[in-house]
Amino acid sequence: MTYDQALEYIHSRARFGSKPGLDRVAHIMARFGDPHKKTRFVHVAGTNGKGSVTAMTASVLRRAGYRTGMFTSPYLEDFRERIQLDGELIPRDTLARYADAVREAAEGMEDLPCGSPTEYELVTAIAFLYYADAGAEVVALEVGMGGAHDMTNIIDTPLAAVITSISRDHTAWLGDTLSEIAAHKSGIIKDGGHAVCAPGQDPAVMKVIQARCESVGGTLTLPDMSKLGGVELALSGTRFTYRDREYALPLLGRHQLVNAVTVLETVEALRAAGLAIPYEAARDGMAETVWPARFEVFRGPGCDTVLDAGHNDAGVDTALDGLALYYKNMPVTAVMGMFSDKEYVKCIGKMAAASARFIAVSPHGSPRALPAAETAAIARVHCAEVYAVEDHAEALRLARAYAAADGGVAVICGSLALAGEMRPLVRNGC
Repeated sequence: MTYDQALEYIHSRARFGSKPGLDRVAHIMARFGDPHKKTRFVHVAGTNGKGSVTAMTASVLRRAGYRTGMFTSPYLEDFRERIQLDGELIPRDTLARYADAVREAAEGMEDLPCGSPTEYELVTAIAFLYYADAGAEVVALEVGMGGAHDMTNIIDTPLAAVITSISRDHTAWLGDTLSEIAAHKSGIIKDGGHAVCAPGQDPAVMKVIQARCESVGGTLTLPDMSKLGGVELALSGTRFTYRDREYALPLLGRHQLVNAVTVLETVEALRAAGLAIPYEAARDGMAETVWPARFEVFRGPGCDTVLDAGHNDAGVDTALDGLALYYKNMPVTAVMGMFSDKEYVKCIGKMAAASARFIAVSPHGSPRALPAAETAAIARVHCAEVYAVEDHAEALRLARAYAAADGGVAVICGSLALAGEMRPLVRNGC
C-alpha cells in the first residue's frame, strides 16, 4: 500500500478498543516473533510533561551515541512524528510497508475473543517492528494514555520507568481521583525495575507509586530539588544547575525545570543499568531538545505569539504561569479551541479570566471538537471582549492585530490538534 493508503487504513480503525487489555497487540507481536523483546526502553507515563521528558531523554541518548528511537502520541503536524529514529521521522515508504504487514497479521482478529486492533495498537505494532528491524539500541517510549493497559506496556521491565506530573485527565477511562489515575500510570513500573518520579506530586499520587514499587520489588528515585540552583528563566531559554552541573534548555517555563531534573535522574538510572552517558552528552542533549508547541514563542515585529498545546486544567495553569513570567503585566489576546471530552468549562474560564480579549475557535476534523460558539459562550462569563471565529487564519490575524495594538501578546491554546493546525500559519506569518 502507499503511504496515504496506510494512513487511511490506520485512521479507519476505532480509536479505543471495546475491551481493555494488551491481548490484541500481543497477538500481532507474536506473529512477528515478539520484536518488542529485542529492544531496550525508557518508558514514560504521566499526565503533563511526559512528551517533554521523552524528547529530552531521546536527545540525551542520541548525544551519548546510542541508536535511539522516540515514540510519542499524538502528533503535531506530521503523523510520522510519532515514530522517530535518531531524530528522523520514519520514512513514508517504510511506514507503508510495515502498515501492510501489520494489516495482514491483523486479518481475522475480529473473530478472536480479543477483537480487532485499534488505531493506536496498529501504530504501536508498526513502531515496535520498525525499531527492532532498524537496530534501535534504546527507545524513549511515551505512553499514550494511562499506563497499565496502554499498548506500550506490553514491553518487559524497562531500563527506567518514568512518571511525570500526574493530574486529572481522561477521567472517563482512568478514574476521577488522583489515586485511581496514579494506579494506571504506575502500571509501567515492573518487577525489579527502576522508577523515577517527577517531584511535587500530590501525596495521594506518591502513596500509590511507592506502593507499586514495593509490590514489584522496584527502586524509586525522586529528584532532589534542593540541588537545583542558578535558575535563569528568559525567552532565550532556561539555564540551571543540578547537582553542581550546568545545563541549558531551549524549552520555556518553570515546569520544564521539573521535567529536566526528572530526566537527569533518569540518566543516573540508565548509568546504573550500564549505559555510558557522560555529563557532556547529558548537557548537550538537553540543550538540543526539540519539542514544539509547548509554550513555544514566535517573535514578531508587532507582537509575540505563544503556541501552547496544554489541554487540561494543569496544562492551562502552566501556560498562564508562563505568560505571567515572560509577559508580566502585558495584555493577553487568547485564541482557544478545545475538545468536549476535556474539562473545558474550567479551562476556558481560567484562560478567559486572564485575557483582555478572547477569540474562540474549534479544532478541525474531529467530532469531539467543541464548537466555537459554545467556547465563546463560556468565555463571556469571564471576559468582556469575546469573539467566535470559524477560520483559523482569520483568528490568528485578529489576535496578532489586537495584541500589537495594545502592546500585548497573542496565545494559541486549548488542544494539541489546534496547535498542529495553527503552527504552520504562525510559522509562515499568516
